[in-house]
Amino acid sequence: MNLKNANTLVFLKKTFNYAHKSFWKLLIGSVLYLLPLIALAIIPYAGPVLALLIFGWLTTGYIYFVKKTIRKREASFKDIFTQTQKLATVTFLGALLASLSILGFVLFIIPGLAVMVFYCFSIHVFEQDKASAVLENFKRSSEIVKGNKVLLLSYKFVFIFNYAITAFIVVISIYGIQAMNIAPWLEILMYVGTGIGTFVSVATTTMYLFVADELFFSYVVNGRGDIQFSESTASKKKIIGSHAITKKNKEKEEASTIDPSEIEIIEDK
Repeated sequence: MNLKNANTLVFLKKTFNYAHKSFWKLLIGSVLYLLPLIALAIIPYAGPVLALLIFGWLTTGYIYFVKKTIRKREASFKDIFTQTQKLATVTFLGALLASLSILGFVLFIIPGLAVMVFYCFSIHVFEQDKASAVLENFKRSSEIVKGNKVLLLSYKFVFIFNYAITAFIVVISIYGIQAMNIAPWLEILMYVGTGIGTFVSVATTTMYLFVADELFFSYVVNGRGDIQFSESTASKKKIIGSHAITKKNKEKEEASTIDPSEIEIIEDK
């Protein structure tokens, strides 16, 4: 099965296979990643601004943590908070990406989806290549997405749907608690339980989404993971996306190319 026409269910199956092997570590990492963002976002006025400013820095560290964890390298929770290279660039990149996404969804759903699809790998590109120009990260992200928009959008819709279901359950729960004639202490306890359940659900969905994005990014850019070149086209190789080609191997790479549609996802036996 080639990546361009890959079945979403197959891709999601591989995502869950990678994630479940380090489930608790990834989940705790997701909680640590989301906690400061959500805590700041609920503070009036200055809080959301601060959340936007740390979004890029925190997301870069979280991507690095997820990458190390699923590659079975020694990952530490402090990796999430210790990525400080080109801090000004990643701060602006994260704030711009988050702002465009929020604005797109508020004004109209389609622009938000466009940002989510074409520029969702901007911070992944930065984490790998440390591109100094913000627009260069956006450009490389859109190059990675080309030819794979259907798979990318379809699996992201699965996670968006889960977020929507969580929000719906929270709203129903709040109205249900308010409609009950119960003791104040029990009402507070139910609110706390709803809050904890919501946070865990959001953290779990976020964890799986980032694992899926990392696998997709790694497949397309680096040809790693479960993507392999088929035997009939093994002699035709091309680096896709933003992955740099050294001068030493440039002539060899140009002499043999491969069409992206010939990259295959090999199912685990």
